[in-house]
Amino acid sequence: LVSILDILPTLVDLCGLPALSRFKGYSLFADNGSNKDNRSLFLTTKFREDLISLVSDEWHYINTLRSDKKELYDRSADPKQRTNLAEKNSALVDSLHSTAAVILSDLDREIQLRVGESETKEIDPEVIERLKSLGYIK
Repeated sequence: LVSILDILPTLVDLCGLPALSRFKGYSLFADNGSNKDNRSLFLTTKFREDLISLVSDEWHYINTLRSDKKELYDRSADPKQRTNLAEKNSALVDSLHSTAAVILSDLDREIQLRVGESETKEIDPEVIERLKSLGYIK
């Protein structure tokens, strides 16, 4: 599985630069294969409906938050995701739901920490005048 978090580590690797420990992704060209072992991707969207999703090599779990509809698909046996296995695999669905809830909670906590760290900065009056002269602000 490939994540958007893998783009920066991949570019750094291609440039021959050392990876930073703060990278959360992996280079797609890494020799150690660590980016492929037991990795799940977490997705969330507010497009049309609030969804959370976990994708692993084997499973794709989807939860529509407003209706609490849960879906589970076997990615190898059902790549077009036509057969929802959620009812037949309730223990796995519960486990994946708990994992997604923890990830979502951690993201919320991280966002709150970052918002708390941000500070309001005064804009230089010369910058304001330049923006006005260019028509960006009135």
